Amino acid sequence: MLADFSLTIYEQEEPDLQGLLQTLLHRYAPDIAYNSNYHMHTAFGHLTNYASSYYGYMWSLVFACDIFDQLDKEGLTSKAGQRFAEMILSKGGSVDPEILLKNFLGRKPNEKAFFEAYDLK
Repeated sequence: MLADFSLTIYEQEEPDLQGLLQTLLHRYAPDIAYNSNYHMHTAFGHLTNYASSYYGYMWSLVFACDIFDQLDKEGLTSKAGQRFAEMILSKGGSVDPEILLKNFLGRKPNEKAFFEAYDLK
């Protein structure tokens, strides 16, 4: 919700911050009732001092979904886990992460599994 909020305000010339917040809260947390005086965005420090680093979390989730999808295709077995440990975890920071992912997946990583996992189009 926070990432969607952040991205959306920069897509609009004059965003209605409170309206957008209410829309997104309803979309992402429909079972929670928020007071109309809830102004979370006024204290959301990521908007001003965290910049693009905030979206690194999302990329890590994209990669995690891609890895899990591969493991699921292989079967969630100790053999698959061992391959993951040997090809990625054991390397630590000694090899560029994109190379590790490409070697493990047998292709460049992509966001397909992420979109499927979260039912995004």
